Amino acid sequence: MKKIFYSAATLALLSSPVLSQNLIPNGDFETWDLYNTWTLEPEFWNTSNGQIIASVNPDSSSYQAELAMKVNVLPGFEGGVPQSASIFFALENNPEMISFAVKSFIDGDSEMDEVNVKVQFYLADAQIGDTLIWRTNLSIPQWELIEMEIPDLSFEADECLITVTAGRTNGFFGGSWNNWISVDAFEFSGTQSIDTNNCNSSIYPNPSQGNSIQIMDCGQAFTGIVAVYNVQGQLLLNENISSGNFHSALSPALYILSFVSQSGAAIKAPLLIIE
Repeated sequence: MKKIFYSAATLALLSSPVLSQNLIPNGDFETWDLYNTWTLEPEFWNTSNGQIIASVNPDSSSYQAELAMKVNVLPGFEGGVPQSASIFFALENNPEMISFAVKSFIDGDSEMDEVNVKVQFYLADAQIGDTLIWRTNLSIPQWELIEMEIPDLSFEADECLITVTAGRTNGFFGGSWNNWISVDAFEFSGTQSIDTNNCNSSIYPNPSQGNSIQIMDCGQAFTGIVAVYNVQGQLLLNENISSGNFHSALSPALYILSFVSQSGAAIKAPLLIIE
């Protein structure tokens, strides 16, 4: 029985591709750069093992068009670092779904070996939301088109990281050198709706040096309780402020500042503390 695992997602098989809304660079893998005689990698993709050992190869049996990308565990890397390729790119809006075509081969202990695809979203270089993971520990001999629902993000992400890995479930071992995963036709679809601030509430300066921060609400200095969370959602501060003045002793990082507006709306805004 095939085992397909997923995290924070609804996973389904589709009969036809969805329309793309945000561009995933080289999602179809038709463009390739030949860097040297040792390796052939898709344009824009980076691999964890550098340019000398070819853990990333073209797959001529693609889902659509000419080529797909194939990531495999290399001879000599069994029990070593999982082989992976990743791409980091800008976003214009938060997508609702991601789809991609996949096939795989697992040769070894099916309880340990796996291949996976990870999707992560970032705002100001800090991850927001959970890592979205699709993984399998058994072979998929024919192309399957996968769709995953992206959990709602509290803020507009400005970048996305996609990582494709041939490895093991514990994340530290490379597994059998015969293991591989091919991916093709990455697409985003839909647009998440982010709650708008209908009262023009604001915080400034933002970014801040972490000293006095002014919070304006409906054109007036905010008075009330302000909560501050890290990007993992942990409550760090919960203070009652007056005249809009919030004094922060937070370390440099991205935080989420939350308060209830005069309009009754719950306002959440990113707050970046810098050196």
